[in-house]
Amino acid sequence: MATATPTHGSKALLTIGGIALNDHLVGNYDFENDYATPDTTVFGATAMTNLVSPIQENKPVTLTLLVDATLFASIIAIAFTAGQAFTFGPVGSTTGNPKLTGSGAITNLKASPSTSDVTKMTITYTPSGAATWGVY
Repeated sequence: MATATPTHGSKALLTIGGIALNDHLVGNYDFENDYATPDTTVFGATAMTNLVSPIQENKPVTLTLLVDATLFASIIAIAFTAGQAFTFGPVGSTTGNPKLTGSGAITNLKASPSTSDVTKMTITYTPSGAATWGVY
């Protein structure tokens, strides 16, 4: 049996609205791919039942970015606009690697200028509809 080689997280790829964010990211972030299974039990039943086809939950992703004027203008141009596509490749974009794709919107934006540090921006991206796992 072959042994898998772990991939460093710095190889991850993230684009939102066509903007590559890899070189600007500070810290970690998580794309959660959860599913809800709503309870469909009727009153008086003797056993619980759940919806057979689970419903995908849309968990927001919070990202902290190092900002320059070009990135700031690009983010502002797509902020608060629905239908912004995302691609998340947790181990890079080499052919055959997994990727998560979908669409959503930047639902929160905070710019944090500092007199003692570089300017950072924190954005919250909220997926809308189904996200799909595939490969590059």
